[in-house]
Amino acid sequence: MEIHKLQKLTSFLFICLLGLFLVACGGAGNEDDDEDDSSDDVVTVGSCAGNAASEVVVLTVGKGCDQNITGSGNNFYGFSTTAEGTYSISVADPVPNDTNLDWALYTESDYENGEVMTCTDTNSGNQTCTVDLTASSVYFLMVQNQSETATTFTVSVSRL
Repeated sequence: MEIHKLQKLTSFLFICLLGLFLVACGGAGNEDDDEDDSSDDVVTVGSCAGNAASEVVVLTVGKGCDQNITGSGNNFYGFSTTAEGTYSISVADPVPNDTNLDWALYTESDYENGEVMTCTDTNSGNQTCTVDLTASSVYFLMVQNQSETATTFTVSVSRL
């Protein structure tokens, strides 16, 4: 099990380092610095790519990511911030009450330590909670399907 977690962390860190390199070189960013765009708050490399059940999928702040999750399964995500502030994290199931999706946010890549907060399903199909996050930090989000029914959903992180 530890090897699996190490593989997830290595994959995520590689994507983050590649993204930081692109941003530093001017290859991945908004050319217009005069506009306030929440998508500038994260490295935008690898967004929504990969299998979140077996590797860390990098999320882009300000953009939704359509995903699948197995019954009683967990999906793993990561994102980084550049700005301190209040963020909204949402897991939206298009069919309310067909599953029970919860999420937990961590500062540690093992998805066990450094818990920042959890957000529990309210049977509305949309688990949205807000949290104050620090600048220049990497966060790890685990979405948990508490039901035995597989489903699709949209996960998003937005700076308010």
